[in-house]
Amino acid sequence: MININNSDIHNFHHEFNKIKQKSLGNLSDQVFAIDRKSVQQSRLFIIDIIPHIYRLFYNVPQGTVLNVLDVGIHSGAGTGLLAELHNKRSYNHLKMNVMGLDITDNFHDYMKLCYPSFNFVKQDIFKIPEDQTWDLIICSHVIEHLSDPVPFVEKLRKLTKKYAIIACPYNEQDLRQGHLQTIDSDFVTKLNPLEYHIYTNFCWRVRGECIIMIFNTLN
Repeated sequence: MININNSDIHNFHHEFNKIKQKSLGNLSDQVFAIDRKSVQQSRLFIIDIIPHIYRLFYNVPQGTVLNVLDVGIHSGAGTGLLAELHNKRSYNHLKMNVMGLDITDNFHDYMKLCYPSFNFVKQDIFKIPEDQTWDLIICSHVIEHLSDPVPFVEKLRKLTKKYAIIACPYNEQDLRQGHLQTIDSDFVTKLNPLEYHIYTNFCWRVRGECIIMIFNTLN
């Protein structure tokens, strides 16, 4: 049983918000949208993925530490949540050592301040040597932004020792700005996942459909 004084919690959040404000400055419309809207969406996307991770690694011994790579992390909010829930001191049966990767470092300072529980690397996934591997690779809502996701998916499968989990919108009709692909049944067949799950996500459009695809390693 851990006893925490309410005033201690209040003081912690008060001081943290002071540091955050000093670091980020006055919140512009863009930063406000990230900190108050995009962050929540990213967290919900990773929450959708977590039950599949538990199912895939159900039989691992208690205290197992998975090396996990999250690709295309944007603000790092989903990655931070994943790392915090599975840190080595948590009660969680499954522990994770999480690395976040993105092709840009636009949110590096934001991530360092808000999500210190994972390591961030700015890198092009195609430049990572294939002898550098992870137990699990996650890629949440990235492939719809790619002109040709097939080589990208193949690269993820070469870099994982066990599984790659990819989530994205499903059967998107009016592509949002920055989205270049509609992931429909034909495209899923082309990607040939080990399994896939189509579901309704309350943070994507108006109860829009998303898909989680699970791939095994190509090693």
